[in-house]
Amino acid sequence: GMHLTKYYKTNHVIAHLNTNRTYFSQFLKNVYNTNFRTCVNTYRVSEAQKMIRENPNMNMMDIYVQCGFASSSSFNEWFKKITGKSPSEYKDQL
Repeated sequence: GMHLTKYYKTNHVIAHLNTNRTYFSQFLKNVYNTNFRTCVNTYRVSEAQKMIRENPNMNMMDIYVQCGFASSSSFNEWFKKITGKSPSEYKDQL
């Protein structure tokens, strides 16, 4: 019986480490993806700001589509998160 218990314990530890490793790599991937998305969207927002400054009469939809945002809600959300203003507030303050 003794031998089996020792074997079981070792296996248990290995199984535990493996789940932790999987969890950890998943965690890292999530952090990386989040950071990557933030980088990309920060760049997109700065492009949008430039377009708003240079083409004040341009339709906001044309701007966010050209900057690679899928929807106005995601554009507005990221714009505000990064600049502290909505796109229209930004435009009004130019």
